Amino acid sequence: GDVYKRQVHGFLCHNFSQQPSPGLNFVARARQFSSFIVLLGKISGPQSFDPTYGMIVRNKDEFELPLDLETIPTPKEFKDAIQSLSPEQREFCQAFRSMQLESTLFGVVVIQIKPQLEKLLKLAPDGLAKEIDLTEKLMELFIKYQIPSDLLAFEEGPEEISERDPRRLEAVKHHVGEMFAMINAEKDRELAEREQEAEHALQSARMAQYSQQLTVNSYAPTNAMDCLMDCESFSMPQSSSWAQSASIPLPTSAAPMNNTQTTSPAPESAPTEEPAAEHTQQPGSSAGTAGSGIDYTQIPKQLDSKFEALDSDAALRPTIIKPGSVWTHKAKKALLAAPTTSTMSTDQQKSKKEEAFDLLDGLTRAGALNCEHASLHVVLAATHCFDLELVDTVVQRNINPIEKVERSTLIMANTIHQASVQDMVTTSDYERLEQANPELVGQLPRALCEA
Repeated sequence: GDVYKRQVHGFLCHNFSQQPSPGLNFVARARQFSSFIVLLGKISGPQSFDPTYGMIVRNKDEFELPLDLETIPTPKEFKDAIQSLSPEQREFCQAFRSMQLESTLFGVVVIQIKPQLEKLLKLAPDGLAKEIDLTEKLMELFIKYQIPSDLLAFEEGPEEISERDPRRLEAVKHHVGEMFAMINAEKDRELAEREQEAEHALQSARMAQYSQQLTVNSYAPTNAMDCLMDCESFSMPQSSSWAQSASIPLPTSAAPMNNTQTTSPAPESAPTEEPAAEHTQQPGSSAGTAGSGIDYTQIPKQLDSKFEALDSDAALRPTIIKPGSVWTHKAKKALLAAPTTSTMSTDQQKSKKEEAFDLLDGLTRAGALNCEHASLHVVLAATHCFDLELVDTVVQRNINPIEKVERSTLIMANTIHQASVQDMVTTSDYERLEQANPELVGQLPRALCEA
């Protein structure tokens, strides 16, 4: 539904010849005892958002993602390149460029967790504002144990209870306490089972060792008696009592001894836990643009038309924003612990995305509950490319690069803000711009953008 905030942002960078792309980073940071979900992706349609990355940011977490910028040809370069092609080839190239322009829509969705928890558990707004311990326990139950919300939410009875009634919060606290008591009891039971299995394995290993010692000792007397019989000075006493007390039974052959050897049972291996099935289901378009009344996929086409009509230098290139592969995560394991910084691998990034979608699935009841406290940010990027280096641009071409970039900024801002130049700048700046670019100011009225 049309219940969340939507904002469109424009980003313009400039690049001189032989100059590397600017280093840009996307940083998501949360304060202590605050939490939210961040989704990064593309606007795939008029009413849909396709998330590619996701993460839960909470308790002093900080995620830093590098952003890679990929430019596509200017409208003039594209038209010149397809001019000599056949109609079928031109049609294909135009469709491909349209897909490229839609890829320039970079989307960021931010979903606040605490207000959504209050709505999910049927609590009053700001009911969890001062319940820090309860909020942390709820986050643990939803993220770590993935407990269904029906087991924790307040249950409506025959008696009508107001939204601000403290019994709602007490009921949720009671459900959370019972759930943790059950989890702790299950942990104790599993721990006792593992201790019993370890004790059984230890006893089995001792039995095997004792059986092996018996086998070795059963062979030792034979060799000792052979040594005594070979000694010439050996004489056997005639006392029958001595013979009875010192007689050692000897095996007749080695084969019968092997048949009577005792073997201990093999120690039982510890039970291996089967890996949980990978959760691939994702809530469909939970942060889509449904009901907004704005088709964001048309904005890149409008920008492309403006670039072609107003960019006389043909220097503005639509730019695609892509998150890089090397992420940095700064976190604190405890409240008073020192922060640690680590580099996230691809598997860790995938795990963070699945964790975020699992929580989002629980907070929205698989998409049945709207996210009212969410915001969608659509970012469009363009790059003003200069043919020469900075010094050569100023000296050889006699061009002021500041004026050129300022001109490109006005073209981009006119399309995004739906406003004329006079509405976007101060009076003094408008007079200066009108003198420097009279044709541009005259071609950027509000009516042109609205058309």
